[in-house]
Amino acid sequence: DLVTGYLEKFPPKISELTFTNLFAWRHRYEFEHAEFKHHLIIRSKNKFYPPVGKEPEKIIREIFEKNKKIKFVRIDEKTAHKLIDDFSVEEQRDMNDYVYEIKKLRELKGSDYEEKRNLINQFEKNNPDVCALSKHTVEEFFHLQRRWCDIRNCQENEGLLSENRAIIQTLKNIDQLNISGICIRVDNEIQGFAIGERLNDDTYVEHFEKGNTEYTGIYQYLLREFAKFIPEKFRYLNREQDLGIPGIRKAKKSYNPAYMVKKYLITE
Repeated sequence: DLVTGYLEKFPPKISELTFTNLFAWRHRYEFEHAEFKHHLIIRSKNKFYPPVGKEPEKIIREIFEKNKKIKFVRIDEKTAHKLIDDFSVEEQRDMNDYVYEIKKLRELKGSDYEEKRNLINQFEKNNPDVCALSKHTVEEFFHLQRRWCDIRNCQENEGLLSENRAIIQTLKNIDQLNISGICIRVDNEIQGFAIGERLNDDTYVEHFEKGNTEYTGIYQYLLREFAKFIPEKFRYLNREQDLGIPGIRKAKKSYNPAYMVKKYLITE
């Protein structure tokens, strides 16, 4: 496949550039792709994502020569810096990815994580079991996702509705997508799950994380167990962006990211 081939040859830093992400969100963003001068070009409606190849900045310049009105979004910092003298370059703060050291998420040592450990201790009183995403457990994932959406009235929120569709698309195609994940069972019923995949040689990316908030500490427990589940060869976990939502930003900052993957909007 053209997309997979390019992403394997030129492993991305930004969370958007995985086949799973492009596939799962294709209805929301109307993704199209093409090959242009040995680069993968991805378009979403009237916007372009970072060209995937050896010289993305060169391709961006060429495309701007053909059309001055377009926008490039989610451009990585290295590419943006090469364009800063000739184009308008603006950081997309709400889209920056949070990247953590997996070892720290597994261990949660020190005073910074004391509250997380306390919440995990509370949740462990429910005697949870950790299970793996597979074709045998996927129907239970669907069940939890439906419940989660019913509680939050996803039908009335375009963002949640699109995310729900993306999760369903991902779960329906687990055999075709290069994803893995865990689930958390309490009393033999799934109450939380996390799904991710390899992003690049040293980084794993978490695409989706859902939990039943009737259980205090479930999200803290889920993240720790997901970090334990990730293969040892990966050093970092990219937990994607906060979308400018205050609650998500606070939660992601509270885990002390090792660094942020900054992204930029490029216009003429």
